[in-house]
Amino acid sequence: MLTALCAPSVWASKGERPIRLGYWLRHFTIPVGSFNDLVLALEALKDEPQAYIVRGRVIDDAAPQIRRRMKEPQSIESAFRQWLCIDIDALDIDTRDLARAVYRARSLLPRGLAEAQCYYAVTGSTSPTKLHVHLWFWLERPYADAELRAALRAYPVDLSLYTAVQPHFTSLPTIDGDALVRRGILEGIDAHLETPAEVDPVVAWQALERACAQVAKADKGARHAMLNKSAYHLAVHISSGALSREDVEKALFWAAES
Repeated sequence: MLTALCAPSVWASKGERPIRLGYWLRHFTIPVGSFNDLVLALEALKDEPQAYIVRGRVIDDAAPQIRRRMKEPQSIESAFRQWLCIDIDALDIDTRDLARAVYRARSLLPRGLAEAQCYYAVTGSTSPTKLHVHLWFWLERPYADAELRAALRAYPVDLSLYTAVQPHFTSLPTIDGDALVRRGILEGIDAHLETPAEVDPVVAWQALERACAQVAKADKGARHAMLNKSAYHLAVHISSGALSREDVEKALFWAAES
């Protein structure tokens, strides 16, 4: 699923980013269940400069227009997503051969992505000597943002994308006379991501204790949001095997009822 937000007060700039984001946003979802679905959705959004994607999901009882917020009053909550966008900024490379430059950017990613099928979008900040590109992958399973940050922190990518509300800009830049073919598909293997194999169990249990304390201290009306947030951030420890899903659920439930 893609969560798209649309602001009436967004204008396209000469670069890849809009001049400013509106406060009140219309929202809609785009069902995606495969790499082909993802490509079709991104192609549909490329001519929509007022729209962008976030990794989170809009809460069930949200109004037709929302603020982009995870705090009270909350409108967006964290979600596991099977799609992945990699943002590589200012890679030093000759971009006159754009296809070669994009292949080089992909090769810098971890094993499982470095030769994987992806959709690329070269942004308006690209210059003859620096590449700015978004690479979109369809992974083997849904991932939490915390898992992505842990798996990608040693690589030259923008980790700020991996939060529920960070905008993923999808429209083509508006550059007069632009002749570059900025979008395309790099063929390859099925994408998969290797998360860190080892997580210190002491650190994992300390994280669970902190999460339970935060849930217990939260006001009754805010506990549902705090539960979602805590479970989301503990997902990386579950996926590593340091914590079991059952232990996390029991501990958070106890904290919420205390």
